[in-house]
Amino acid sequence: MSPASNWPGIAAERFANQCREIIAPFLDEYGFRCVRDHVTPNSASLSFANGDRYLALSLSFDPRDAPHACRVILGEGSLEMPECDWNGIGLWRLVDEPRTNPVEIKGIDDVDSALAEVLMQLQQAAPDFLRGDVRRFRAARVEQNKHREPYTIWALDDAGKYVSRPDPASIVLKERYSKP
Repeated sequence: MSPASNWPGIAAERFANQCREIIAPFLDEYGFRCVRDHVTPNSASLSFANGDRYLALSLSFDPRDAPHACRVILGEGSLEMPECDWNGIGLWRLVDEPRTNPVEIKGIDDVDSALAEVLMQLQQAAPDFLRGDVRRFRAARVEQNKHREPYTIWALDDAGKYVSRPDPASIVLKERYSKP
C-alpha cells in the first residue's frame, strides 16, 4: 500500500501522537489523565478523565463519517455506551457565537491545524469545566437532552410483527441528564 493510499492511517496516528504531545500536557494541568488510547488504521480516539469528568477526542476516516473532523466531547459520568451518549456534550456547545465549523481534515497536514483549533476552543470555551465548575456544562447538557427521545428498541411480538418500545435504560438516562 502506498503512503498516499494510506493517508487516513497516517493521519489517525498523527492525530493520536499530537493529542499525546499537545493536548495531554494541557489537560494534565487540570488533573486530567489519559484513560483510553485507541488507534486503528482509519480512526483514533483518546479519552482523559479527572474524577467523573472526562474529555474524549476522536477522529474517524470511515466514509460514513464524512466530513472528517475532530470530535471533542466533554462529559460527566461513564465513558461507556449508552451513558456517554447522554452524559456528554460536544465542545462546540460551549463555544460563544458565532460558532465556526471544526477544521475539516482532508489530509495529514490538516491534523495539526484541527488540534490547534481544539486547544484554542478548550482554553476559551471550557476552562470552567476543566477546573471542575460544571454549571455551564450541565446547563448545555440539559438543553441538548430535554427534547431528545429515548432510544427505541424494536422486537418481534407474539404475532411475529416488529413493535417498538422505549429503551428502559435510555429512559433513566434521559431523566438523569435532562436536569441541571
